[in-house]
Amino acid sequence: MDVMLNMGMGVPMEMLPPGEQYRRQFDRSLMGLEMMSGGGGGGGNSDGSSKDLKKAQKAQHKYDKKKYSYDYKQLVRQRNFAIKQNKIKRKELEYNTNRQNKMGQARADNALETHNFQFDRQQEAFQKSEKLYNTGRDLIQKNKEQQLDYNRASYNISQDSIENQAFERYQKLSFKSTEALMKYQQGTEAGDLDYDKKVRGLEHKGTEASMKHQQGTEAGDLDYDKKVKGLKHKGTEALRKYKQDTEAGDLDYDKKVKGLKHKGTEALMKYKQDTETGDLDYDKKVKGLKHKRTEASMEHQQGAEAGALAYAKNLRGLEYKRTGAVMTQQAERAQAAQQGLGMKLQGMKAEGSARARGVQGRSNEKQIQASMAETGLKQSMLYDKITRSGFSFDAAIYGMETALRHTMAEESVRTKYADLDYALKQKQFDASGAYDKAEHDISSKYSGLDYALKKKELTTSGVYAKAEHGLRTKHSRLDYALKKKELTTSGVYAKAEHGLRTKYSDLDYALKQKELDASGVYAKAEHGLRTKYSDLDYALKQEKIDATSLSISKAEQQAMKGAQHKWSGADAQASLRAEQSMRQNTAQRMIKPVAGPLPPKWTDLKVPTVLDPLKIQKGPKPMKRATMSGSSSSGTGTGGMVTAGLGAAAGVAAVGGAITGSSALSFGTTALIAPWAAPVLAVAAIASSFIDW
Repeated sequence: MDVMLNMGMGVPMEMLPPGEQYRRQFDRSLMGLEMMSGGGGGGGNSDGSSKDLKKAQKAQHKYDKKKYSYDYKQLVRQRNFAIKQNKIKRKELEYNTNRQNKMGQARADNALETHNFQFDRQQEAFQKSEKLYNTGRDLIQKNKEQQLDYNRASYNISQDSIENQAFERYQKLSFKSTEALMKYQQGTEAGDLDYDKKVRGLEHKGTEASMKHQQGTEAGDLDYDKKVKGLKHKGTEALRKYKQDTEAGDLDYDKKVKGLKHKGTEALMKYKQDTETGDLDYDKKVKGLKHKRTEASMEHQQGAEAGALAYAKNLRGLEYKRTGAVMTQQAERAQAAQQGLGMKLQGMKAEGSARARGVQGRSNEKQIQASMAETGLKQSMLYDKITRSGFSFDAAIYGMETALRHTMAEESVRTKYADLDYALKQKQFDASGAYDKAEHDISSKYSGLDYALKKKELTTSGVYAKAEHGLRTKHSRLDYALKKKELTTSGVYAKAEHGLRTKYSDLDYALKQKELDASGVYAKAEHGLRTKYSDLDYALKQEKIDATSLSISKAEQQAMKGAQHKWSGADAQASLRAEQSMRQNTAQRMIKPVAGPLPPKWTDLKVPTVLDPLKIQKGPKPMKRATMSGSSSSGTGTGGMVTAGLGAAAGVAAVGGAITGSSALSFGTTALIAPWAAPVLAVAAIASSFIDW
């Protein structure tokens, strides 16, 4: 065990590499040398062995000094290389950080400018909407005032026309009344003149009347019978005509009443049909708006689900890529670690093989140095490959993070515009529903007003027809009474005339004076009857004129009521149209825009800190004749073995760790050392402290 410790430079056998352990335990050449050096005999070869040992120690000491200087220079070069890489890394980090800050600030400024631009455009649209609203309101008010003035002027024209027409009718009636009065006065004067003429004629015809008494009596009887029969026939014809006119008037009145009822029923049916059609159309529009709302909601939901699915798909794809990149990087690092371990084992195996041959001298040292240099070169190339793979992995992760940020921003913008589009459609549907409801209410109101107007017109027509029928019946009754009175008077006249003729025929010439008196009485009676008939005719004309005046007055009142009604309807319609236009103008008025929240500001990123490796401190220099005790065949000095042990421990630690952004010997900004590297370095340091200088 002491031999093993001395051969291992104070290091336990378990801490040596497997090749070294095999060589120390089972290499027969070394075992023979140990026996040769450790045997009891051999006094003759003691001087030769002593010289060889001194030469070997001198050569080993020279090699240890060169190896010590080479290892120190190699460490310095590696540290300088790591510092250069750190400078490059700092510049790259500073450039990337500045670039990210500039890009972030540019995006924040662009978002703020976009926000202000959109709000300014909304303000301009609102101001334009307010200007159009005020202009439309003034135009509607002006149009309403002009329409009301036009309605008032139309009513005034109608009123003047009605008054002129009534005045013309009254004037014409006045002319007829004057004409009837003139005819009445003319008839009265003519009757008086005729009466005087007849009285004088009777005086001259007394004798002639007496002579024709007999002839007159017979002719009088015949004429009396004829007149009586004619009067009976006229009375029957007047009665028939009175009944016919009465029945025709009643029939015409019933026909007009039925026509008015039919028109009223037709107007009611049309009102109900318009009401039902308007309700059906309004329900159809409401259902259409509900269908459009449902369709817009479904489209919005479908777009949101499709966008969320695409967003999740993109995120999942980026996650898959990131996971693949991480797994690839881990696999490459594991493969590199495995290759590094394999290269180390191959180098140690080659070194063990060179040492196991038992060859001494410079050729053996050169073979060992060549194997170690080859192993170091392969490990350096492997570490460089790992470093470049780490740079590629960082660039790939950065690209994936950038794509993730773009994907998230794109999803946010798409969701925002989809919500805005859906809210705009809902607002349009609400405005359309309000407009349809207002239109339906106005249509129902106008339909009700139109029905009430038609009903009032029909009622007025019924009253007018009834009044006309009453006047016609009254005039027919008066005409029949007048004709009946005329026939009665004619009968009385005929009877009186027959009596007079009979009386005159009974009297003789002796009674001529009485006949003349009777003729005078007859002429007087005839004059009285003519005067009476003239008075009755004048009174009838006066009643007819009064009835016509009453009809003209009622027609004037009816026309004035109709004109006022049309005026009120036109004003109401103009007001309703103005109100409807104002509602439409108000519905098209834009809501005052409100500025939304400002986009977030950009906060500058700090440049990451990159630390340089620690300064190199020189270890103990190799000493001459500082060889292991108990063995004279070892070709390696103690200082060289210590340096090799430290380098091997550092190499094993570098293979087990993850080196980032520096060199192959863990001089980077961050180095992960294997858990078993610290005990190895500690044991090597402890072993070096036991060297006998």
